[in-house]
Amino acid sequence: MKKSYIESIKPKLPERIRALSPGDMHLGKKAARVSAFIEILDRPECNNLEMLIEMGDFFDKKNTKNLPDKHLELLEKIAEKQRKGMQFIALRGNHDPNIEELLERFHPIKNVPVYSEYMFEAGGKIYLFIHGDIFDKLLKYVPKFIGEAATWLHDYLQRFDKKKFSLAAFLKRHTKIAFKVAELVAQDGAIYAFAKGADGFVSGHTHIIDQKKIRIGDKKIRFYNAGSFQERESGLFTIDFDGRARVHRVITRMEMEEE
Repeated sequence: MKKSYIESIKPKLPERIRALSPGDMHLGKKAARVSAFIEILDRPECNNLEMLIEMGDFFDKKNTKNLPDKHLELLEKIAEKQRKGMQFIALRGNHDPNIEELLERFHPIKNVPVYSEYMFEAGGKIYLFIHGDIFDKLLKYVPKFIGEAATWLHDYLQRFDKKKFSLAAFLKRHTKIAFKVAELVAQDGAIYAFAKGADGFVSGHTHIIDQKKIRIGDKKIRFYNAGSFQERESGLFTIDFDGRARVHRVITRMEMEEE
């Protein structure tokens, strides 16, 4: 029996997924839950998938001199679905501002459309997809070396992830700065989505999975954060063929747990 890298998905995936967005993948990093996401794409729920929208930080610019074989396998899996009619849209993140170059180098199918933001209509609702870093004021005012040190510490702590607990994720969820950034992205992003005429706003960047309604004026903007697919608790955003949108928490394992 083939080994699974997924322990649970809550809420369960819709029977037929129309559009799918994983949280920040960071291809090139050892912590990326690549095998788990390949499993997602192989599930029957994704047989009729029309659109795959990656939320930015699909690659990690500091780890892309060469990609591991499993990461190249994921890109081939995406290309396989593209050949069968699925659209693949890439958003630019702060960890892969050169995503066009990386896709050209590593992805089997060239000329993948890349956007800073993307609008998608489903079920009479308009969803704005954007990575979210433009709403992160700390990126502008905190010295670059501090951000890089925090990223290094997070990646280092992931080495000690256990089957039932991730210290790196726990500290991120319970750090005031991380929580503040997540709130800034949600609130300012909702205001931006409202100005664009969107009903929903879908982001990544913070690695904190979230789903809620935010009132802007006389309208409630639906906010979704797909988190990250390099965390034990990874995130997926889906839209089914009835137009229903939701975020799913996917408890994953990664290959390095076997070492």
